[in-house]
Amino acid sequence: MNDPQTCTDPHSGVGTGSAGRTLSVLVVDDDPTIVRLMLLWLSRQGFHARGAHSAEEALATAEEHFPDVLLTDLNLPGMSGSQLLAALRYRSGNLRAIAVTGLLRQDTPDADAFDDFFTKPVDLDRLTQSVRAAKINRLGNI
Repeated sequence: MNDPQTCTDPHSGVGTGSAGRTLSVLVVDDDPTIVRLMLLWLSRQGFHARGAHSAEEALATAEEHFPDVLLTDLNLPGMSGSQLLAALRYRSGNLRAIAVTGLLRQDTPDADAFDDFFTKPVDLDRLTQSVRAAKINRLGNI
């Protein structure tokens, strides 16, 4: 775990998809502490997690490592989380997207574009279940 923006726990099979492939998650938040904590949590759950602090950084990361799941804040500097989702879904409509934001769902016009929606502070167990749904839905492995 030398790269603080990438975390994987090789000893956990929980995030493993079909043919043993580890489910990948891209975490995007302009708060470095949130990114770090999410990466740590997701890696401990067995997922391969990468982090970015802006939508633009996330797009660059996705060019090299397109994720199975996007976990993004909506209020980002520059491009919003909703705009990021639209750009990534243009590339792959199979991307599972989860909003993690300080906004309430009813105050977010693009909330329905996301597969799941969490208001901060996040229940990490529920978040893990939502990420796992990508494994079930996208990789066909329970």
